[in-house]
Amino acid sequence: MNTTKKQLGLKIFLGVFILLMVTIHSHSRMFFNKGDDFYDDGSVGSGTSSISIIRSNSSIRTGIIAGAGYFLDSYSDMILLLNKIEMADLNGVDYNDLRATLYSAIEKMEGAKEAYTFLKQSAEITPYNQEKINRLISFDYTGFQETEAINNTTCKDVDLYLKAGDVTGLFGKTLSDMETILGMLYQVKVTIDQDQLPENSPLWKLNRKYSETLRDGQYAAKVFYAVTDQK
Repeated sequence: MNTTKKQLGLKIFLGVFILLMVTIHSHSRMFFNKGDDFYDDGSVGSGTSSISIIRSNSSIRTGIIAGAGYFLDSYSDMILLLNKIEMADLNGVDYNDLRATLYSAIEKMEGAKEAYTFLKQSAEITPYNQEKINRLISFDYTGFQETEAINNTTCKDVDLYLKAGDVTGLFGKTLSDMETILGMLYQVKVTIDQDQLPENSPLWKLNRKYSETLRDGQYAAKVFYAVTDQK
């Protein structure tokens, strides 16, 4: 088990490092994209040391991209698991197949957690771009939600962070949400490892938590785009 965890940790580290090198001007498309724009880009007095790379917003961008990739892959596995459970009455239950899908969802969510841990740590040591943070604080959230037909009750928690200019805090909230999802996945694992199908309630709650976390990330991305595109 420890060997497996070490191998996963090495894969995540190498993946994050490679992403840092090759996606320096890229953005995650679906989940908190543009969040790195609210941090200093490291161009003033940053030099070329490894510390300056860590303290630049490129490492934040890398964490966002890696976290989004792992999260969406995990959610895809979770939907596939739900499909297999739904079809069990017709096709029969293959617990080895269910376990393989569930274990994949867990492994990828562990990857998302590690990427967001990296992201949060990078954000905590990187100064904000205060001019853009001020735009975030003064942004017309009510008008934006009305224009975009967004239910303001669904983004209330995210707004608390954005209106305070606390982008790093929002990353921390997402990390906490991922940890919650992991706990729920492991609860489902206990049942499936006993060759039993989970009750509906924990599956419904798990799917809802995935959906809410994705919704929050997408909403934040819409706000980040609107704010950074302001003239």
